[in-house]
Amino acid sequence: MPRKAEDLEAPWIRDELAAWLAKLGDQAWQEENWTQPPAAAAEYTTLDDALNFFDDYAVLDDPPAHLGWFLLAEEEAKTIENFRDALDRAISTQPRSDADLIHSEVWAPVVAAARRALAALGRNRDAA
Repeated sequence: MPRKAEDLEAPWIRDELAAWLAKLGDQAWQEENWTQPPAAAAEYTTLDDALNFFDDYAVLDDPPAHLGWFLLAEEEAKTIENFRDALDRAISTQPRSDADLIHSEVWAPVVAAARRALAALGRNRDAA
C-alpha cells in the first residue's frame, strides 16, 4: 500500500525540505537574496543555512533510508539523490561566495535537480 503524508514519522522535515528545494530551484530568488542581501530583510538566509538543514537532519544521506520518515516513495528518494549529487559537485568547486556559485556553470544542474525533486514531492515552487 502506498504511503500517505499523514503516515510519515517526520512530516515537518518534508515541509522544510520542500521549502529549501523551492529556494534552490529558483535562481531569481537566489539572485535577490544571495547576491546582494536586502538591507531590511526580516529573514536573511544563505546557502549555508540550507546546507546546515541538510546536515542537521541528514536529509541527503541515504535518501532511500528515509522512506516513511519524510519521504513517501522511491521516486522521491531518487530525485533527492540526484539533487544531492548535483549539489555536491557544485559546492566541491569551493566558490568564494554564494553569488559566485550561483553564477557558475556548475549551478544550473543544482537548480534543475531541485525543481525535479520538488515536483517529485508533489509540490511546486509557489506552494512549497
